[in-house]
Amino acid sequence: MMKGIKTTTKCVALIAIMAASISTTAWANTKNSLGLWIEGGASSFLDNMEQTKNAIGGGGAFGLGYELQHNAFLFDLGVEFQYASTSVTMNPLNEGPINMIDDDPMNKPELRRYNGYFNFLERKDIANLGTVNIPVMFGAKLNKFYFLVGAKVGAQLMTSSKVNATVQHTGEYLAFIDPFQNMPNHYFRTDNIESKPNSAFFFGTIDVKAALELGYAFGNPKSVAQYRLGVFADYGILNANTGVKNNSFVTLPEGNDLQFQQVFNAIQQSTNHIYSTGLAKGKNVNTLFAGVKFTVWFRLPSRTDCRCDF
Repeated sequence: MMKGIKTTTKCVALIAIMAASISTTAWANTKNSLGLWIEGGASSFLDNMEQTKNAIGGGGAFGLGYELQHNAFLFDLGVEFQYASTSVTMNPLNEGPINMIDDDPMNKPELRRYNGYFNFLERKDIANLGTVNIPVMFGAKLNKFYFLVGAKVGAQLMTSSKVNATVQHTGEYLAFIDPFQNMPNHYFRTDNIESKPNSAFFFGTIDVKAALELGYAFGNPKSVAQYRLGVFADYGILNANTGVKNNSFVTLPEGNDLQFQQVFNAIQQSTNHIYSTGLAKGKNVNTLFAGVKFTVWFRLPSRTDCRCDF
């Protein structure tokens, strides 16, 4: 965390030094500005895993930076903090058979033993990521419209995950033909579970994103403050799935004659985000963040400051 703060401080200092240096250069038809922005939108992961269905979430960002405008040409450099929470919806998954025994004292042990199954019917693996990005953008401003393309280099400062799921317990007894289900008095029931949040770093710490932004610029040309409202999209071009994959999808207790509560507690306590498990080894995961951006640019004074609209 401290390393990330130091890196951010150095980036801000570099931007300020560059802005001060360029602003003293008497370039005709050149503007130098410092700006602030906020972003909000939808986040997603794009992967090639069979177990996942889709991923959607939301987040926001704020940042500051420097812009050089020469005639219609734009060059932007800045630093921003981005936070997003994304839920990965899973296809139905099944754990079993598990050698179990019910707690009915009226039956003989051989009649109480069964193969237990735990079906994850609705499972969402939630990831929360906080990233510092360094955007480097090039583009143009054409009358009131503008566009920027470039890249963002991101470093993760924080990450956490948790799992929400609906789990159905069913059983197959050797002495009976049909499976047992929807019998709450025998623990053949459906429960909702929520794993404890964990801070496993299941992604690599560096991400490189292709960035696009376009929108509308407005404000009085003679005013120091200028405004922009646009849309943006950041796509992670590198495989983000480079972290350590030591976690199990779920850790079940070992042995025979396990009772329902033993297995259920183990599932609830040991369920991990799928991107942190061995199921994610060798798979590709790319990040996507898109939404709306509002920026305020404050024009710096210069020797040729005509407050012209170009």
